[in-house]
Amino acid sequence: MARTPKAAKAQTREYHVIPDEDGWLVERDEALTGLFAHDLNAAIAQAVKAAERDHHNGLEVMVCVQEADGHCRKVWP
Repeated sequence: MARTPKAAKAQTREYHVIPDEDGWLVERDEALTGLFAHDLNAAIAQAVKAAERDHHNGLEVMVCVQEADGHCRKVWP
């Protein structure tokens, strides 16, 4: 099956803000990014900033926060 240009561009990158002992870590596609914040809102802001760069480069992106029960809540876009 041939890939169309639109299908080829539809790669999605996911950022997850996950709880850590001392604060919040940011993962990208299940790999650590090196981003960390003690405050949840600061961690979300870091994840959104990284996601905006990827979006500018043509990727589909989303940012989620891992809740206490383990599920992820989408926070951006």
